[in-house]
Amino acid sequence: MFNRVLLLKHLSSLLRPVAALCVRYGIRVQDIIEALKSALVHEATRQLNKEGEKVTVSRVGVMTGLQRKEVLRLQSGQERSPSQHDLVAKVLGQWQFDKEFVATGGKPRILPLDGSSRSFYGLVKKVSQDLNPATVLFELERCGLVRRTRSGVLLISPTYALSERAEDGFDILSDDLRSLLGVVEHNLSEPVGLSHLHARTMYDKIRPEGIERIKEWLLREGHAMHDRARAFLSQYDQDVNPDPNFKGQPAKVFLGTFGGVENEVIAAPERDEQEE
Repeated sequence: MFNRVLLLKHLSSLLRPVAALCVRYGIRVQDIIEALKSALVHEATRQLNKEGEKVTVSRVGVMTGLQRKEVLRLQSGQERSPSQHDLVAKVLGQWQFDKEFVATGGKPRILPLDGSSRSFYGLVKKVSQDLNPATVLFELERCGLVRRTRSGVLLISPTYALSERAEDGFDILSDDLRSLLGVVEHNLSEPVGLSHLHARTMYDKIRPEGIERIKEWLLREGHAMHDRARAFLSQYDQDVNPDPNFKGQPAKVFLGTFGGVENEVIAAPERDEQEE
């Protein structure tokens, strides 16, 4: 059974990957404590909002163990606006599986830029009225996922992967960690019915000559699996394939995948003699 005692027993080991990242980049304990306080206030506020409860300084203080003045100080801080990664990824999913934007044979259509309901602008506005279609188009072009043609916008790649920008990358990492912890918490809480998927495959004596081929295989097969997952899940998505008779609260379904090579030999940067 997943409970508070079990969590406290293993909390140190759960924090070690983050601690290792901090050590590698010289982040000190004072900065870590400040970041943890901010995260606690954020999550306590999020939990109260989720439960429909009023958010007060006293409630957040009790939930986190922080003093009122600390809660007030942290609440007054300016947080960076959330990444638009999820919404842009949703535009790609809508483009691939919404019948309005799919041609005969199931391939995404080339979308004109004329502002009609079946244009690229119409696609973006169908996902969210808050998204700027021009900004989304710029981002997709920047990532090499679309190309402009004489007929309109052509979808080249269906996958919006981790961006080269560090902020987007850490947003995605944060979402992945939250999802993984939620899966493990669910499975350890003796759920009724099916457990969530939590699988890991590892071989620890791989010969170096196979590394590049293995990395290529993981990328190819991982993307192919997500293509199949998007095609399957979109059948039940109320945005992509709406059911006019549906009533109630829809659920969020996710599938995360990662794979890599530990202890991969990477050439170290040359050091300046003055550093010696």
